[in-house]
Formats: sequence, C-alpha cells, structure tokens
Amino acid sequence: MVTGGLDVLLSNLASAGLVVRERVGREVRIQRTPRGDALVGLLS
Repeated sequence: MVTGGLDVLLSNLASAGLVVRERVGREVRIQRTPRGDALVGLLS
C-alpha cells in the first residue's frame, strides 16, 4: 500500500521519465529508467 504523498512523488518521477511502474498481479514494481540512472550518477 502506497501512501498519498509517496504516490504523488512516484507519479512526478514517472512523469519526468526517471522511473517506470509495472503491475505484476497485486504488486506494482517501480524501477529507475536509464535517465534516472544517469541522474543518480550525476548526484553521487
């Protein structure tokens, strides 16, 4: 279960192309995109 604030954050990240969501049965899996990986690389 995702709280409202976290859902908004994940929606914003998905809109920016930094993460993708994939529904698998009752689960929703969230994974960084190559764009998200590049951003993490710049910030670390």
